[in-house]
Amino acid sequence: MGPQDLVKWWCRLLFYLGSILVPWETAAQAPTGKVSPSPITITEMEGKVEVSRAGAVTWDPSYTNQVLQVGDRIRTHARSRVVLHWSDASTKRIGEFTEIQIQAPPAASGEPGFNLLKGVLYFFHRGKPADVRVRTRTASAAVRGTEFNLEVLDDGRTILTMFDGEVELSNEAGSVVLGNSE
Repeated sequence: MGPQDLVKWWCRLLFYLGSILVPWETAAQAPTGKVSPSPITITEMEGKVEVSRAGAVTWDPSYTNQVLQVGDRIRTHARSRVVLHWSDASTKRIGEFTEIQIQAPPAASGEPGFNLLKGVLYFFHRGKPADVRVRTRTASAAVRGTEFNLEVLDDGRTILTMFDGEVELSNEAGSVVLGNSE
């Protein structure tokens, strides 16, 4: 085997090993054509939980360790819940009859936000206060904190309870800043 054959053999071997070892699910493309900078993973679930991939109209059963990307939607049914793990080690607990959509981060280095379409979401983060972007039908929230509960009622009202940190809630009528226990 000559030197050129040896180089070809090593190239094939590296290509083969690379194709086996790449975690394909985490390399899935987001709708923008870029890999999502911050994967979100389903870590726990009970009952009926479904995922609709970005751009899809169908709902598929979700599973533990499933990676969600920007644009994906997730919903829970009666007596169901799911826990999502963000790359910054924060968790979002989603209760029954809830639907959210993962939103793109505002900057390349930021965390994805989410649109709470309906239901209840509980956020808890053990580290320093996180910046979380949340949208509902009636408000936008810039949360800088470690623990809060957010609920969107059937009539569209948004109720946010801040346990630790602060949040700026805004809509077309104006904005308000809430602190701990408000």
